[in-house]
Amino acid sequence: MATANLPPFRDKAIKHYLQGREKDVLPLFVAPSAFALLWTFVGFLIVAGSMAWIGRAPVYATGPGFIVHSTNRAGKADNQAVAVIFFAPDQLTKLRSGQSARLQIGSNGPLLSQTITKVEPTIMNPTQARQQFQLDKSASFLITQPSAVAFIRLSSNVSANTYAGSFLHAEVEVGSQSIIALLLKAM
Repeated sequence: MATANLPPFRDKAIKHYLQGREKDVLPLFVAPSAFALLWTFVGFLIVAGSMAWIGRAPVYATGPGFIVHSTNRAGKADNQAVAVIFFAPDQLTKLRSGQSARLQIGSNGPLLSQTITKVEPTIMNPTQARQQFQLDKSASFLITQPSAVAFIRLSSNVSANTYAGSFLHAEVEVGSQSIIALLLKAM
């Protein structure tokens, strides 16, 4: 009967059992593969955000215009074509000779890359523009408000005899802006 006084379990087994129950076990809210996917997504957001913060996007001044014959020193028209472009008045300080411009003649005419040759130093009102450029009623719709005026001498493959009086649309890169500021402005 000496065996009746012994405990049914060994001390070492009881200690091991109690240590296992004392461990902190956190509940599993997310599967390990989903957890890795979430961290990848967070990493992507950080990279995209930093690229938007330091990245720059060009800012363009746009405006309508038309093509006229250029005049030589004697005041006579020659076969050289010149584009006259009207921009918003606040763009005057951003426009200067030598800036590159993209021109679209008509709605589906040629697309040209040229440089600004001259910028009028003052804002021109619609009446002055109509008088200076002898605009008829069909072209007067281009100028409904005061405008900054720029001139672009077109390349020799654009004949003034062919394109004189044609309407065009111009884009001139006048600066750049951070992508994040552009996104915030769009919101």
